[in-house]
Amino acid sequence: IDYGDAFVRGNYKTSNGFSLGGWVAAQRMNKDTMPPEYKERLEALEGWVWSTVTHRWETGFQHLSQYIEENGDALVPARLKTPNGFKLGNWVSEQRQEEDTMPLEYKECLEALEGWVWDVNAHKWEIGFKHLEQYVAEHGDALVPDAHKTAEGYSLGNWLRTNRQNEDTMPLEYKERFEALDGWVWDVIAYKWEIGFKHLEQYVAEHGDALVKKNYCTPEGFKLGQWVNSQRYKKDTIPIENQERLEALEGWVWDAVAHRWETGFKHLLQYVLENGDALVPQKCKTSDGFNLGTWTTTQ
Repeated sequence: IDYGDAFVRGNYKTSNGFSLGGWVAAQRMNKDTMPPEYKERLEALEGWVWSTVTHRWETGFQHLSQYIEENGDALVPARLKTPNGFKLGNWVSEQRQEEDTMPLEYKECLEALEGWVWDVNAHKWEIGFKHLEQYVAEHGDALVPDAHKTAEGYSLGNWLRTNRQNEDTMPLEYKERFEALDGWVWDVIAYKWEIGFKHLEQYVAEHGDALVKKNYCTPEGFKLGQWVNSQRYKKDTIPIENQERLEALEGWVWDAVAHRWETGFKHLLQYVLENGDALVPQKCKTSDGFNLGTWTTTQ
């Protein structure tokens, strides 16, 4: 009457100290030996069940079926409660943990549900990998931007970044499937650095120096000026190996501004030596094409 069911907790006592929880548990245990009259009177109570375990499972299954009908899958959030307070998230987690020990009947009921999976993590990984395969098919590589979302709203960039971070701990099967993808790389930063360095080597071979203008793009559209400027800005944080490879390039300088000033000053000294003054005409260019007039005016 007070609670609307007969699910009395095992330690429940009435206000006058009667151990009702223990008494109810005893009745359920003695089901097959008690007088028929007692059984009938218990079964006539609203909400009475002989097996609370079975009833709770049936209740959970009913809630899960409803959830699937409304959401299209059985990926119930761990803390989800139904409107009537049933902890469906906990119940579903328990079923997955008890896969190998639960009654076969229960397993078959769950597996018959549309969208049911036993291993949620593996299922989610497969979803992410499927999106990645689609990206590779469309773009020809797996260099997914961190903020990239698919047309369906899936955060592929976040998923992929997490998997690259977990390279050393993920299952070997997953690693092999990644590495079988066209254009796959584990270290995107190192890969992109190599691309930039390759473009810079080509520039040096063509121009004789590494003084790339900030807005310079290669014929392929690579923003080499920005890349070079970034290397100079991050000099103290890039790997020593990369620093040494840059310094080995003909004409490489870390401070391009200082280098250009020294170049201008050198030309000005030569001008003074040849002309006896530093009154450089504004349009004067040196024999090697340096705009000495402009440089001097700027100073």
